[in-house]
Amino acid sequence: MAYYPDFYHPSNIIGYSGNLHNKPTVYFMRRTAYGYRIGRIIQRSSNSKRIGRAEVREYPRYRIGNRGGRVAEWYDKKIRKGRRAFVPAQRLNMSAISILTRAIERYPNRAIPSSFDPPKYWET
Repeated sequence: MAYYPDFYHPSNIIGYSGNLHNKPTVYFMRRTAYGYRIGRIIQRSSNSKRIGRAEVREYPRYRIGNRGGRVAEWYDKKIRKGRRAFVPAQRLNMSAISILTRAIERYPNRAIPSSFDPPKYWET
């Protein structure tokens, strides 16, 4: 059984970072009664244990965008910065969305350890 199949769904894709045509990281979000459910699928990493579906988490507040040309996620009074720029799904055509959707099929399992919050990427 896939990890969180109802969440890791094309309708919850909010964007990506990295090269669209070379295994980008795909970001997911859904509003909930509590706030925001968030996650991502990492398709490319020097640490193979990080590849796959990140742990799904919920926060009362969440925002994603770019800071200094790199993806930044704001939640729980912290900022998580990535290495590449974030490209929001609103800017993408159906062909690009189709490419991102392949990550859902390609990586059905949760990455272990959690690929969500390696400490070196956090700021407070």
